[in-house]
Amino acid sequence: MELNPRKLAVLSLIAKGYLRTGEPVGSKSLVSELDGAVSSATIRNDMAELERRGLLYQPHTSAGRIPTAAGMRLYTERLLKKRRLSRERREVIDSLISGAHSVEGAVSAVSSALADASNCVSFSTAPTGRAVTLKQIDFIKTGSSSMIFVVVTETGIIKSVFVNLFGALTDEALSALSKAAEQKLEGVPLCDITPPYLQTMAAELTDCSLLFSPFFEALSKTVSELSSPEVFVKGQANIFGAAQSARAAQSALNMLSSAQFVDLLAPKSSSVSIVIPDDEALSSTALLYTGYRFSGELMGSIGVLGSYRLDYEGIIPMLEYFSASLENMLKNRLSN
Repeated sequence: MELNPRKLAVLSLIAKGYLRTGEPVGSKSLVSELDGAVSSATIRNDMAELERRGLLYQPHTSAGRIPTAAGMRLYTERLLKKRRLSRERREVIDSLISGAHSVEGAVSAVSSALADASNCVSFSTAPTGRAVTLKQIDFIKTGSSSMIFVVVTETGIIKSVFVNLFGALTDEALSALSKAAEQKLEGVPLCDITPPYLQTMAAELTDCSLLFSPFFEALSKTVSELSSPEVFVKGQANIFGAAQSARAAQSALNMLSSAQFVDLLAPKSSSVSIVIPDDEALSSTALLYTGYRFSGELMGSIGVLGSYRLDYEGIIPMLEYFSASLENMLKNRLSN
């Protein structure tokens, strides 16, 4: 059964009170906040109903109520009112991103700024996804049988790799490789540059295919790395101040380094997602994150991890503005 407006108001006031003080909220304080429009008995009945639905709980008999993880999720998803981000904060974010020399630098800087502004652990992922293409690949001869290749993605990520080849590198062979790379690799989505695709390309080089075998092996590894999200985590020490227990803090840090966390950060939406884990060890923590886009496709994520007594009203608009700023940076840099 859907909650009526009064019960939603009671849940909202209890959530806000708990976020503000960290203490259970009783019916008397709610009567005051509702200007006496509802009796204490009615509010107690509403609190009991919310408790039966698993949205509140009572730490001990004489205490008020505290939101459960489910109650906090309902509050943040349906009842929360975001604060407007100040002009000063927007200017700081704009300056931070415009001053970055690369997309990776901007994403890393975003994580640092988020950690400082939110007093939480912050995280972000560099652009990945099907929309990321290999924009350019260049070759530099470094010795009689060695070279460096430089890969540039459409999103501005640059990787350079040194390779020892299987034989002497002539100018003619390097020219043939450069021509083949321009035709077969540039403008191709990273997800399409698979080992079979590279094997076909190598076979077309005929006499040079063995010579460049180490290059194709190194390129396959590089493409795999570029296709996987690089996660930037900042402010890890903040979790010990924000979490409600040392156990929760350690569990949160363990999650940050797990494969499960990387999977969770796969961008799903450009709106802010709020995750309050059901796991008992993490039940006092919350994840807030959002995706950012390029060419209409979700490319990466940014967010924070902390106690679920977070400043949701302030952090959510900050995440939204960081996301929009990264999208503008990608659009502006890559259109030039």
